[in-house]
Amino acid sequence: MKKAFLLLFLIPAFFFISCKKIGSLSVVSVNNNEPLIADVIKLVPAGEDTEEVIVEYTVPVEFVYTYAGYGLPTVNPYTAQITEYKIEYFQYDEKGKKIKFGETGEVIKGECQVEIPADVEGKKTVVAEFKVNPAWWTDKYLGDLIEGVQLVAYFTFKGKEKLTGEELTCEAKLVVNFADYRPD
Repeated sequence: MKKAFLLLFLIPAFFFISCKKIGSLSVVSVNNNEPLIADVIKLVPAGEDTEEVIVEYTVPVEFVYTYAGYGLPTVNPYTAQITEYKIEYFQYDEKGKKIKFGETGEVIKGECQVEIPADVEGKKTVVAEFKVNPAWWTDKYLGDLIEGVQLVAYFTFKGKEKLTGEELTCEAKLVVNFADYRPD
């Protein structure tokens, strides 16, 4: 009797364990895994003179979404939907300590609509562009830049699984070299 009871318990337990969903939203690369060289101010012709213009940069971010679901067929495929992102900039001191760049709590926030279809093998990717230095932020923190500064941009992407409503988040980072590269 004990064996029959044990079997009745173990078979459903094994079924539920084997039907566990497997899901992961992650960033494959930011800016093709290359640091960004950002010239914050460009001189553009304005009649007979030139005018300084703040340059805003966007970088490609490549996402992958692996999701196996519960093993049950679905009418709609699993899809990650990213709806917002934020960027925080940090510097490192000579001892390697991470220091926030700019005012405490100041972050770059943006809304987006990026959909990444699930791929069990994790081979299908989606690339989207994200602005890394809006003009207001560049003017506020880099407007009087005399020497170049190397920063690390920490990205946080948030959204949900379209079919299940499950919240999703992933993070990435990018080295950015900001400077005012004057033409010779």
